[in-house]
Amino acid sequence: MLARLRQGSPWDDTLLADTAQRIAAIRATDEAREGLAAFFEKRPANWLEN
Repeated sequence: MLARLRQGSPWDDTLLADTAQRIAAIRATDEAREGLAAFFEKRPANWLEN
């Protein structure tokens, strides 16, 4: 995404849809879900070293 912006891609519906898809895919990973759950539960994520 950053490469597209660096090349001067306009902020259009295509770029916004691509950005939304990328964010959704990243948030669907186990690591992301654990990180969000830990944040909301105010605890360290299970992948952090204590």
